[in-house]
Amino acid sequence: MTPDEQPWTTAQDDALRSALAAVELEADEAALAEPAFVRAAGDRMRRRRMLAWTAAAAVAVVGVAGVGFAVTGRADDRRLVIATPSTTATASPSPDTSSSPTSTPTSTPTATPTGSAAPSRTPAPKNSVTPPPPVSTSPVTRSCPTVVFTPNSGDGAYQVRATNVTCDEAESLIRAVDEENGYPTPSSIDVDGWHCTSEAVVPGPKYVYDWRCVRGADRVSWQRS
Repeated sequence: MTPDEQPWTTAQDDALRSALAAVELEADEAALAEPAFVRAAGDRMRRRRMLAWTAAAAVAVVGVAGVGFAVTGRADDRRLVIATPSTTATASPSPDTSSSPTSTPTSTPTATPTGSAAPSRTPAPKNSVTPPPPVSTSPVTRSCPTVVFTPNSGDGAYQVRATNVTCDEAESLIRAVDEENGYPTPSSIDVDGWHCTSEAVVPGPKYVYDWRCVRGADRVSWQRS
């Protein structure tokens, strides 16, 4: 025995015995059900449980049977429709014309169509090539560099503008006109298919001439000083 443990006394033993005796007395006084009653109650619960399970199983069987009958009935109906087509044909007796002395021809009316048929449409080819867009024919006018006749002297053609021709072609025409015309006399001349005219815009002593050359839709203009 350790120092902390207390010895079991006689008073404690008597108190424990009194408590157990009271519990035993209460248990003896309580009315317990008869074994037969307990067994009967258990049988009733088992029967109710079995009835519930049996009813649920019966409902499930009836539902499955109904679904199966409906599916089978539809399948049978389809088989009956497919298997019993109408094959009854009425044979028309052919008229016997061997014994007829004469035969009367019957005219057959000709049906006249009341509407005109719609015109047929030719489908477009699948791999049709889209044509390129049309080339613009509007005139193109450009400004060109000065054409110098004598360097460092002011002798040249200024404000050169060319329509539908390149600047190189315009320079060749200007030099040809200058050689053909003879500076500074104004004139009207024809050079390589071009018709050119000049007009003095600044009078002497230092003349300035406006030149204009035309060849169809082509134009070249400049000032000669």
